[in-house]
Amino acid sequence: MQTVHGAIKFDGWIGSGTTNTISAHVHKFQLRRFGVLLGENTITMQGGANTNVFFFDTAFNIGLGSTNNLEGSYKGDMWLRRTEPVIFTSGELYFGDDTIYGSLVNVKAGDSAEDNTVDIGDYAVFSAAYGSVPGDSNWNKLTDYDGDDEVSVGDYGIFNANYGLSGDN
Repeated sequence: MQTVHGAIKFDGWIGSGTTNTISAHVHKFQLRRFGVLLGENTITMQGGANTNVFFFDTAFNIGLGSTNNLEGSYKGDMWLRRTEPVIFTSGELYFGDDTIYGSLVNVKAGDSAEDNTVDIGDYAVFSAAYGSVPGDSNWNKLTDYDGDDEVSVGDYGIFNANYGLSGDN
């Protein structure tokens, strides 16, 4: 069993809400070699010193001799997929190209339709939820990109900045 350590920076996330917390979202991590899937785990993000930086550890059943040419791929329910090298050093695996708990891997929000692209489909989902808070009939946590428990102009700014982007494969 090998554990992969990682650090994710959620671009635009302020996390001041009490309902739409980072743990209310689904986070998946895939381990691959040359693009071939070796395994996928649902991961739990652990709070860091910053409100938008979170850490994770996840274990995969691979042997020590199988630690070359690995890559990790993170995908959250409203964040674009990000794929980075997984390096092996001092008996540990790190997501990213650094060994200080992995490099800080930045992910972008706006993928409300969960298709790994921020496009008109996401805008339709976002527009339907605009102005809502938890408990409203049109509330959708996948459109609260900054995590402040309201879908507002701050979320629109994040959406607008990321419109047209696609995540990694």
